[in-house]
Amino acid sequence: MAISRRTFISSSLLSMASVLPLSLADALLAQAATPVKRRDVNGTDAAAVAAVKSYRRGVLIMKERPPHDPTSWTFQANIHAYPGSKGVMNDDPEKEFRETFPDTIPGLSPAERARRLQMARTVWNTCPHGPASFLSWHRVYLYFFERTVAAAAGEATFGLPYWNWTKDRSLPKSFWESVDGVQDKNALYWSNRNPGINGGADGSPPTRALTQSNVRIEMLSDPILDERLQAGDTTGFGRRIEQRPHGPVHTTVGNDTGMGFFEAAARDPIFWLHHANIDRLWESWSKLPGHANPATPSWRADRHSFAGPDGQLTSLTTEQVLVAAQILQQAYEYDHEETLILAAAPAPTPAATVTTVAGEAPIPRSAPQPGAPAAATASQPAIAKVEAVTLSDQPKEVTLTPSGPAAALPAGAAPNERWILVLRDLSVVQSPADSFAVYINLPDGQATDPGRSEPAQYFVGELDFFYAVRKGSKSGGQHTGHGVEAPLWERDVTAILRRQNWGGGAVKVTIVPTAGTVDPKSEPAIGSVELIRRSGG
Repeated sequence: MAISRRTFISSSLLSMASVLPLSLADALLAQAATPVKRRDVNGTDAAAVAAVKSYRRGVLIMKERPPHDPTSWTFQANIHAYPGSKGVMNDDPEKEFRETFPDTIPGLSPAERARRLQMARTVWNTCPHGPASFLSWHRVYLYFFERTVAAAAGEATFGLPYWNWTKDRSLPKSFWESVDGVQDKNALYWSNRNPGINGGADGSPPTRALTQSNVRIEMLSDPILDERLQAGDTTGFGRRIEQRPHGPVHTTVGNDTGMGFFEAAARDPIFWLHHANIDRLWESWSKLPGHANPATPSWRADRHSFAGPDGQLTSLTTEQVLVAAQILQQAYEYDHEETLILAAAPAPTPAATVTTVAGEAPIPRSAPQPGAPAAATASQPAIAKVEAVTLSDQPKEVTLTPSGPAAALPAGAAPNERWILVLRDLSVVQSPADSFAVYINLPDGQATDPGRSEPAQYFVGELDFFYAVRKGSKSGGQHTGHGVEAPLWERDVTAILRRQNWGGGAVKVTIVPTAGTVDPKSEPAIGSVELIRRSGG
């Protein structure tokens, strides 16, 4: 007897859905039975073109709604964060509430005004960057947003497009082209983007694009979702993709009043397609052999709240968010998912099977991931440290000289030794409008071409300031409503040092601006550059 998809979905996911609110469970199961297809925003087939038109129409209608409406553009964006929520765009976190919910609102009863105000206080500024729920929370956030756009556009089968910046690194034309000869008439256009990211009103293309380094996705080979859920040598795919390419795409596209800082990031229409692509990569990752999302999460009972397309509140614990995200894994079909190929590991790393995305540098599965974010190093003492490092549009060199017994123990001496590079207490006045390539032991005179063709044997990773403390802000850099993510950057450099046959002693760290366009008013700074030795990992 043939088993319908609906029957399969119901039998396999019904028990999971039982932990969710009934109305949400029914909606998710129904969508899982008839998946929505998400298409490349740059696709040329009729369905892809229609999806972009529907998105533009839905966004326009949402922008026309008053911000106190839970289905409006502003209300939905504020769920991520709102201007002033971190004390950066303004120093009054109550300003957004006062302006959105004055004492009287024409056409709105006092009771409905009070309901919406309470809802805003519950759902706004709740994006959990940093915690292990980063991917799952955004998947559910995208779901509610997508359904809100679909309702506004009158397209029940609307699927949110994604921006595949690994293939098309310039901002899609549909997000900057003129409508009736005027860019501002295009609901997807946003002026708060960095110079050169938007094309011209006359149809001239963008003069600046994301770099290859910004959009590398070699972390697809990491079988661990998050180190805090499963012990391992790296913090896992979820943490790696959040640090890069997630962060650098934000800071390359937008300034501090746009994608470049989380107070306003979700107000740019490209934000949602950026995160749809992150979700697509998570889906690609989850289908790889040996890769699996946690089946029984032990995450906190934190509560995350969303505004649905009906304007009503839905509150979920972290565990419920993961359950909803797992159901939504069946509810979407992407028109393309990334595949991996086998390649050889770079000498002199010991031979091992490696996995890589086509066209990307290979990453050995059995060796520490080069440039991988490192686990549990925040409280460990540094064996070498340099404080108060300032960056500019010129390369910066920092020399770390290990002291004590660790200085005599090179990276190849003990298999369980891990060497972690930590850049702590990141701060800026405003977005630098650039990211930085970080190298270790780069020879004097060695040519670099950040973002395009880095010397792989020295390249550690990409540094951006999306999460950095904004100097002078009242927030002290806090990002989420559910805890503080320390503004630091960590990478496991063990494999790189082994490939260099490092024998201990001084380590030179070189930090080079990717595009050479660092805004001098941004004053990017690092509180300390540290080398940490971790044993037994």
